[in-house]
Amino acid sequence: MPDTTPPNTAAPITGPSPTTASPPDILTLVIETFIIPFEGFSPTPYRDAAGTWTIGYGSTRDDTGCPVTQATPPITRATAEALARRDLASARQTVTHAVTVPLTTNQQAALIDFVYNLGAGNFLRSTLLRLLNNGDYKAAAAQFPRWDLANGIPLPGLRRRREAEAAFFSSVTAVGEG
Repeated sequence: MPDTTPPNTAAPITGPSPTTASPPDILTLVIETFIIPFEGFSPTPYRDAAGTWTIGYGSTRDDTGCPVTQATPPITRATAEALARRDLASARQTVTHAVTVPLTTNQQAALIDFVYNLGAGNFLRSTLLRLLNNGDYKAAAAQFPRWDLANGIPLPGLRRRREAEAAFFSSVTAVGEG
């Protein structure tokens, strides 16, 4: 059977280390690689850079599915991780249904984080997705850094996150992953 894993044509990268073994759970990979380092943890509600009420590791809805507000009660790290997993599962479903080309584990993880952070609608309308579905992995990876704005203002934290996603997307994964 021919190898359908997309070729890695990217230049050497800096940022998160590529995976070297098949992760037991892609959502754990996303949490450890992107969510914890870039979102941080807040047990109480706060407004993110775009002004949206958020809690835990960047969740905008509580454990009942209601929007987070200033009055949302504090949560534990365990609850925050459960909320992140719920939201990441939805992001993963978006990626699975929207992407029509083969993905490595790292590519899928980077896209799941992208959707988690920016929303499904932005991803579904993105040039990144269009280029990816046309099989242009390199051009798709180059689209990540374009998504560094919150309310029209470029943010260094979003720039770093997009660069990390692009690097992870372009990184080599273990043989047999995909």
